[in-house]
Amino acid sequence: MIETNVNDSNFDSEVMLSDIPVIVDFWAEWCGPCKMMNPILNELASQYAGKVKFCRCNIDEAEGTAERMNVTSVPVIKLCRDGAVVAEHLGFMSGNQLREFIDNN
Repeated sequence: MIETNVNDSNFDSEVMLSDIPVIVDFWAEWCGPCKMMNPILNELASQYAGKVKFCRCNIDEAEGTAERMNVTSVPVIKLCRDGAVVAEHLGFMSGNQLREFIDNN
């Protein structure tokens, strides 16, 4: 289960300064594919617990972070490690696709 919601005030402390890799799900309430990814992300967050941190960022509530991270469309998944984005994917991903995305990066 994803327990961390990030926003303009806590993005750096939760994501960029994390000592483990972080998957950030940039989403919006009005986005159908974003809602379809919720159960997939929650399941993988449990499977990767302690190895990869999973966070969600609502772009409508964290406009500064969305702009800073160059999010122009959702859903976007960004993998951050050591204070930098090391991989990203735009659009819906199945559980297998997301698992492969994480494992390959």
